[in-house]
Amino acid sequence: LHNSMDVIRVLLKESVFGHVNIVGMKNVDFTSCRAHFAYYASVLESMTVNIIAFCCFVLLETAAFCEWAFFPSNVETAAIIQIIASASGLSVFVPKVIFSLIAYRKRYATSLVFLLETSIVCADVI
Repeated sequence: LHNSMDVIRVLLKESVFGHVNIVGMKNVDFTSCRAHFAYYASVLESMTVNIIAFCCFVLLETAAFCEWAFFPSNVETAAIIQIIASASGLSVFVPKVIFSLIAYRKRYATSLVFLLETSIVCADVI
C-alpha cells in the first residue's frame, strides 16, 4: 500500500458490518496522518476495547451503587466513583468519534454509528 487512501480503502473493503481486521493491518505502511487515525479508530471500535470498557463501566457503576445503597453517609464517595465511571466512558468514545471523523469524514458523519456514539457522549456529559 502506497498512500493513505489505499489504507482507508483496505479498511473499508475489509469492513464487514463494522468489523475491521486490525490484525492484518500490522504490516501496512502508514504514510499519512489520516491513515493513522483510521487505524486508531479501528482499534477503538474493536471488541477487545469495547468489552474492557464495558466491564470497567459496570464495575464502577456497581461500586457506586453499593456505596450509595449500603453506606448512605458516604454520598460524596459514590459521586466520585460515578464521575470516574463517566470519565472512563468518555476516554474511549470521544477519541473514537474524533479519529473516525478525521479518517472517514462524510461517510462516518452521515452514519447511524456516528449518531449513536455522539448520543453516548452527550448522555455521558449530561
